[in-house]
Amino acid sequence: MPCWTYISQGFSQNNQPEVVFTVLRRPDEHEENFPEAPVEWMKLVYAMAGSGLNLETGQMCDLVFENNCMSIKLNNFMFQQHENKWMSMRRFGGIVHGIPVACALTGVPQVAIPGDSHHVIALTHEEAAVARQFGVTRVIGHVGLAVRWFPHPPFIDRDREDCVVMADQAGSFRTKLPIARIYGISGMVIDDEIVLTIPEGEEKRSMFRKHVQDTPLSAAMAFECFMSREADSGFVWKAGQANPMAYGANCGQTKRTNLGYIAFGQQHSTDSWSMVEDGYGSESLLHLMIRPVLCTATDLFTVILRPATWKAVKDAMQNTQDIVVNLEKDAHKMRFRLEWIKTIYHNPIGGTEMKASWKRYSSSGPRPRDVPSYPHIKWSETVLLVEPPPGHCDVQELVAYVQQILKILAEAIPITPIPLQDNSEVGRQVIVEVEIPKCEGWLKMAMYPSMEGLSLEQMLPEIAQIVQPQTLSTIKLQLIINVWGYQGPSAQFS
Repeated sequence: MPCWTYISQGFSQNNQPEVVFTVLRRPDEHEENFPEAPVEWMKLVYAMAGSGLNLETGQMCDLVFENNCMSIKLNNFMFQQHENKWMSMRRFGGIVHGIPVACALTGVPQVAIPGDSHHVIALTHEEAAVARQFGVTRVIGHVGLAVRWFPHPPFIDRDREDCVVMADQAGSFRTKLPIARIYGISGMVIDDEIVLTIPEGEEKRSMFRKHVQDTPLSAAMAFECFMSREADSGFVWKAGQANPMAYGANCGQTKRTNLGYIAFGQQHSTDSWSMVEDGYGSESLLHLMIRPVLCTATDLFTVILRPATWKAVKDAMQNTQDIVVNLEKDAHKMRFRLEWIKTIYHNPIGGTEMKASWKRYSSSGPRPRDVPSYPHIKWSETVLLVEPPPGHCDVQELVAYVQQILKILAEAIPITPIPLQDNSEVGRQVIVEVEIPKCEGWLKMAMYPSMEGLSLEQMLPEIAQIVQPQTLSTIKLQLIINVWGYQGPSAQFS
């Protein structure tokens, strides 16, 4: 499809991610007659950022066309614009900064677009009205669904129809429940877990903690969720929809499904969950397919907890702590997990601290059939202490190397759990640190909370004999492995 793509440069000096604005060209438009509105938008965003008003991912600005005038509204600010330069955007009532989209999807060379650039999404007047009341995430889902593009199309079609209107939200649960809007909060269903992630930044975290503190224990509490870069699918909802529906990037292989919002309630019998409008996680949701479920269709998960459990969750929310809660409904088990985006890594081997903006990456493809699984150990995550530049190491060789380490651990660690002397939980977490290529101190290992009952004498020599993959630069990583069903929080992050 012929498009114009506008790419900003230099926004980072004002702490604002770069902006990518792509407009679909009509058949009768000459390629040199590009619209001026994207340039005007970039000028405004740059000026706002220079004054300390930075746009967040998922934040919407209103486009106001009235009385032969055009202005852009953000919160309580109105910015007057030159109407003639915005004529090409009269179809739209709002502009949203979406999540970064891979250059491969746009056809633009990799070097042209910075990796963390916001891709602009334009919402029609009807869609903007829905977004103001029911959240941007719900609207973006319908825009992506309409053109079969996840999470949202990287281009703006000035001639498209409304993808969702106010009438589609009749009877929505969201009109009955106050919902806090804190940009950066994300909610996802990952396998059998409902995960609420709190972003970095003390201002946002203070807003989150204050909202939790001001909400009585007896009252329901809800948070709007914004699209996460880690999601590979998202729930969508309209009035009259009888079953949950999701759209995703990889048909039949969705693993991390984005929620529109998440709510918490209280009951006296069990820790459970319910579904209301755009979110569900017990079934494998197929791309653009409707599946039968156990309860009402929704993009919302409601976590319903006993008073004691709810108090523990609120304490964790107010004290910047992760927490995991087991949930059960009709014999179907799930878990709720509260996670704070980590900025400090407490290295469990050596005790040093590493400050960085730690990001989590996950595979969006199917699990390879030839990857062995073990009943007593599970590869949880890999922490890159030194990350090589792209292309400096063959990924498949590195994965094969890690799998050989896992095989050695599986053979050396008995299947039957070894209890600790104090009869505490038997689950353990193993940390294996490897540096490639080998150098002094390149291989280290630890176990949390204790190495009691196990010996390194068998494992380390066997790991040392594995042939390392070839690399053009240093790779230093730690493998985090859960043993005997360990379910506690990772010991290494603050």
